[in-house]
Amino acid sequence: MMRGMLAGLVALGMLCRCVAADGDGGGGLALEWPSGAPVAEAVSKASPERRLVAERSWALPAGARREWRALSLEVRLLGGAGMECRPAVYLHEEGGAVWVRMGQPLRLGSGEPQRVSLSLVRRALRPLAYTPDDSGELDWSRVTQVRVGLLADGAGQAEIRYGAVRLLDESWRPEGPQAIELASAKDWYVSSDRAVRDVRVEDVMLPEGGRAVRISFAFPTGRHMYLLPTMALPMWDFASYSGIRLTYRARPPRPLGLLVLLNGAGGQYGGGAAPPPSDEWRSVELRFADQRGVAWAKAIAGKPLPLDSIDSIVIGCHGSADVKGDGRGEILVRSLELIP
Repeated sequence: MMRGMLAGLVALGMLCRCVAADGDGGGGLALEWPSGAPVAEAVSKASPERRLVAERSWALPAGARREWRALSLEVRLLGGAGMECRPAVYLHEEGGAVWVRMGQPLRLGSGEPQRVSLSLVRRALRPLAYTPDDSGELDWSRVTQVRVGLLADGAGQAEIRYGAVRLLDESWRPEGPQAIELASAKDWYVSSDRAVRDVRVEDVMLPEGGRAVRISFAFPTGRHMYLLPTMALPMWDFASYSGIRLTYRARPPRPLGLLVLLNGAGGQYGGGAAPPPSDEWRSVELRFADQRGVAWAKAIAGKPLPLDSIDSIVIGCHGSADVKGDGRGEILVRSLELIP
């Protein structure tokens, strides 16, 4: 019976240990496997709902309970057709609070090593809803356990092989921008004041090449109106980037600018000056650090944007159109990029 219990603990990763890794070329704190070798696990999912698979845990020694900036993980994923697997790290505090950080989906099927770096800065983490937390912020001095795994959506079969896992003193930063594919016009969702007229969202081919999404509308003049065209964003590793760059042309009703918001936990977040009208292509950057809950969302008003909760972007307009104009407006969205 004792042998069976021991095997179970090893399978759950409860006997993994942490060792300083400064001399092995990786730096930081190495989270070692029980046998000292990489760990492999076969996963089979018959139903599509999300499940944490290939889960492993490490007890964090008291001397290592300080602020770590990132977790690096090497993983191979063989098979996985029909599934989407994204790495996740959970930080357990004494007292029961648990904080989680998710990464972007892994490449499927190749079996090639994939090196993942997950930022552990506080703004990149969120508490699990069912766990107690009095402070509202991760306290590294109370973190007793580090747990990693893959969050698997969809049904399928895969083999997961882990390599080196480390806690690092520095966060990984991408070397360049990451393009976000523009959704087709039919996949945008538009909400607006009932009095807004002639709302159209359509795909257009540009004379210089490429595609844009055109949003056209008409505001009644002299009255405050709003138009909120919304595009869903992929579940990227937003915390590894500093913001989003929007390239656009716009002729909103005079004297208005654009309204650009990010949707996340609890509602909408915005920050900085409104992007101005422009007859030429213009790029603006939405820095994540500047985004705060909007005033009309009272539960999150003024609070920073939780980066792991971003799910969509709003590119629209609000305000009162000049009574001397016709209230018509047009916005062309050419590209969206994540910026380092």
